[in-house]
Amino acid sequence: MRYQRSNKHLPTRCNWEKKVNNYADFVTHLPAGRQGNNADEKQESIQKYNDYPESDLTEKIIKCAYLVYRELDYGLPEKVYQKAFAECLEDQNLGFTREKFGKILFDKVQVGKYFLDFLIEEKAAVEFKVRNDIYKTDVIQLLNYIESEKIKIGLLIVFTKKGLKIKRLANSSQR
Repeated sequence: MRYQRSNKHLPTRCNWEKKVNNYADFVTHLPAGRQGNNADEKQESIQKYNDYPESDLTEKIIKCAYLVYRELDYGLPEKVYQKAFAECLEDQNLGFTREKFGKILFDKVQVGKYFLDFLIEEKAAVEFKVRNDIYKTDVIQLLNYIESEKIKIGLLIVFTKKGLKIKRLANSSQR
């Protein structure tokens, strides 16, 4: 019998689908890394990439993430990657805030708080994780951040043994 992980900590499927339907939800890869058969396919990939909201900004952010991963590889604490990423953002002359504080309100009363890893140029939220995959809970967490802060785009950057995994989330109400 094969072992199956319990999903009790995840929201119900209905809640997940409802959340995702409110946003443009997609995974991105750098167009330069695409292995197409011909020039038309490569050009189409680049054009599709440039149609995303804040594509120039997210391209710089993703480039920094790849540079950090290439230099440091896998297996370090999340804070180390964040410090290296901050250095790279400074080199790219991008304005950012680390550990952006946010309030969780219920009926106009603060019931909790959260800290966003990076808010870049007041347009893009970036959340780092060090694990083997992208989990629904991480996606929902980032969706909540970009919704509550009224940010256009969010990037979930996951450092894995096999490389980086990046999930791009767009807040459809902020386009």
